[in-house]
Amino acid sequence: MRGANVETTDSLTFLKVQGYRTQVFSGNNQRVSKDEAFRKEKEIKELFPEVPTYVTYNAPFWKLRVGDFRSHEEAYHMMRLLMGAFPEIREGNVYRTRRDKNSPKLKRMSEVNEETLRAREALAGHYKEVLGLLGEDVEREGLLKTPERVAKAMQFLTKGYHEDPEAVLRSAMFQEEDYKQMVIVKDIDFFSLCEHHMLPFFGKAHVAYIPKKYITGLSKIPRVVDIFARRLQIQERMTMQIKDCIQRTLDPLRVMVVIEAQHMCMQMRGVEKQNSLTTTSDFTGCFPTS
Repeated sequence: MRGANVETTDSLTFLKVQGYRTQVFSGNNQRVSKDEAFRKEKEIKELFPEVPTYVTYNAPFWKLRVGDFRSHEEAYHMMRLLMGAFPEIREGNVYRTRRDKNSPKLKRMSEVNEETLRAREALAGHYKEVLGLLGEDVEREGLLKTPERVAKAMQFLTKGYHEDPEAVLRSAMFQEEDYKQMVIVKDIDFFSLCEHHMLPFFGKAHVAYIPKKYITGLSKIPRVVDIFARRLQIQERMTMQIKDCIQRTLDPLRVMVVIEAQHMCMQMRGVEKQNSLTTTSDFTGCFPTS
């Protein structure tokens, strides 16, 4: 890819990793191709969060390629999965981006993919059994693919188990010894699953810290919130985990986390209180009041 005319914005990704990919979109209509490439990328990430996607711009084409696979066969298998999930995707080309298919990173990615697919298949089998126990006809048309869809959704909703929030903060950690005022990132939307009933709870997180030596990129705070939210959680523990992560990694003078959430286990069932809102907070040290 050296010398290629690739647009270097934050939202684009260089094809850095060696291996095979399948191309699922290529368009040169400058009015719509960019939006279409990113729309497809978002949809694919929702169903296959463990598989990397790459949007690139080689004028005048916007392209979307999926995967980092060791072989043509693995990339072709992914293409067939994509065609099954997205009817608008037609059979495309498989690209080998670089020569070294034995790189350790590719082997690790392939192992992760294989493990994820095995887990997904097992989950789908269990969900099919659950549907039958609920009294449904698991062979009727509307439910044929439901177990697999639910398995994929659950893997996405719990992907935070496989992500490192401290590494996210360290990836954009900057020394700034002169700034000693409060940094606030508020109204961070999040969605999580209650560990007691596996029903959603969702709302907004507000995070503030006073730096001592280091600051982090503003987008990293919401990413940390998302990582802890994408696990089976209780709101109280999630609040403490976010605070502890920021305190350990940035070592600021003060940290405060406040979370406001609605819980479907209280609204859809149980006491069925539709307007209830739960607020939790945790902090280190004392914050100025004015």
